[in-house]
Amino acid sequence: MELFNKRKYKYEPDEKMYTILISGWCKTSRPDFARKLLEEMIDRGIEPNIITYNTLLNGLCRNVSLHPETRFDRTIRSAEELLKEMQRRGIQPDTTSYSIVLHVYSRAHKPELTLCKFRAMREQGISPSIATYTSVVKCRLMW
Repeated sequence: MELFNKRKYKYEPDEKMYTILISGWCKTSRPDFARKLLEEMIDRGIEPNIITYNTLLNGLCRNVSLHPETRFDRTIRSAEELLKEMQRRGIQPDTTSYSIVLHVYSRAHKPELTLCKFRAMREQGISPSIATYTSVVKCRLMW
């Protein structure tokens, strides 16, 4: 993409600018472009923060509703990869991160995965939110 190499700008891009652009691509149902922007950001030496990752995670998981029958497994893999990447980069997933992932697991009717991820969240000392509990309860009701 190299969005910022084509012109000289008065301000250098930072994590806030990249996060806004990532959010925009996610809102236009193009999380693939958002992912490329994250990679570009890292290549340029700009460290993403928890907000950047949660924005992309939300975009990946939100877009599953377009074609749920083919996208749940791919979305789950992408979400897991992004969570692992966060941890490799020293960014601990938070309540929002887990709530986003648990919501997509619940919608995919994956109760074992939902409960496993919920337990992992609790073991890491992360407090669930109402949204987190809602996803777990909905999944349990479907089981």
